Amino acid sequence: MKPTYSFIIYICLIGLSFFSAAEGDTPDYPKQLTLHLSSQTQANPSFAMGLIHGINGQQPADDVIDQAGFDYWRSGRTAEDFIARLQQRKAPYQFVLADSWGFGEHMKPPFSLKAEWENHVRQLVRALKDKVWIWEIWNEPDLKHFWRFSRQEYFETWKIAHDVIREELGDTALIAGPSFVKFDKEYLQDFLDFALQEKLQVDVLTWHSLHTRISAIPENVAYVRHHFMDNPRYTPLKIKRIHIDEFGGRGSQYSPGTTLTYLWQLENARIDAAAKACWPNLEESLYYCDSDTLSGLLTDDLKAKRAPWWLFAKYNESRNAVRLMIKGQTIWLPALAWEDDHGRAQMLFGLAEANNAPTNITVEIDGAYQVIKAQRLSDQGEAPSDGFVDLKAQADFSLKAGDVVWLVLQRP
Repeated sequence: MKPTYSFIIYICLIGLSFFSAAEGDTPDYPKQLTLHLSSQTQANPSFAMGLIHGINGQQPADDVIDQAGFDYWRSGRTAEDFIARLQQRKAPYQFVLADSWGFGEHMKPPFSLKAEWENHVRQLVRALKDKVWIWEIWNEPDLKHFWRFSRQEYFETWKIAHDVIREELGDTALIAGPSFVKFDKEYLQDFLDFALQEKLQVDVLTWHSLHTRISAIPENVAYVRHHFMDNPRYTPLKIKRIHIDEFGGRGSQYSPGTTLTYLWQLENARIDAAAKACWPNLEESLYYCDSDTLSGLLTDDLKAKRAPWWLFAKYNESRNAVRLMIKGQTIWLPALAWEDDHGRAQMLFGLAEANNAPTNITVEIDGAYQVIKAQRLSDQGEAPSDGFVDLKAQADFSLKAGDVVWLVLQRP
């Protein structure tokens, strides 16, 4: 039996007035917070990490992708060099069939053009049948840009595509939906009831978490597991996986602290897969979904890394490690810990982005631990980042909103 050890981090927060416009939470921070870390281990809640578009046939370099830990790609791209690179990397491809159909004001109604929509789907399925992991039929039908028709007409469109995929590939093909821009219990219920009525198979349930409460992610996933996956009534749908195939708001896309909050809550939800969202840059001169910047993790010229890339790379080190129990986190101060190859404890914690954030957070670490190394990753916005910066291996250091601290601790 391993000895139990703990350390206490006291965090004094002054002058807090957090905003919730972008991410949806309105936290009420205590003035003092305690984090307890134990040598007791727990199952690693790692999930498949995805990216939307983000690369081309040559760029960025493979090592930049590998270090950041991305496992699968979600896109509607059919370019040969893009597909070939995914194949070379043995990266699962979640393919969005509607991307090449077209969206926006002049979008054609696929439900009224059944033969054309069927042909569109069939050609793509036949061309990519050996290259696609999951077939996602549509994107964000609850957002007007992507769907300008009724809810029922969306269901009919989804069914047409579903039936073509089943005709071509059979029941073993993985089909994803409904791909909402946000979690919506009523809409999801209607979608699954329609699928049940029409005897459809929904292998992967997916929605996005962009501007809603980050802390709601585990609640929403638990709701789906209880009401649908574990409900015998919906067994015929053969639901196998839950994905959040876009996470992260535009306002926090450069924030390591907020990104860590998402990762932590996705772990808490025991999600099967999640993909980082892509947004325009601040000047709206470049749309990261159409660039090869790893969805904005690299600078626009691909020459440097931004702060969240360094967070993904550090988080990636924890994904296959033995996890250690940690308690005391709040919805805006995430923390996770793991055991490294040298038997030491490592820990990441951060403060999500906020208005009127404190200028200093005082951190005191219980004497049962010896801090071997301490580093901070700062929110640099769009600017390049050199990564984690050394701090003195002592009990106090400052942390700004949006920042992350990484600790290496010696076992007692």
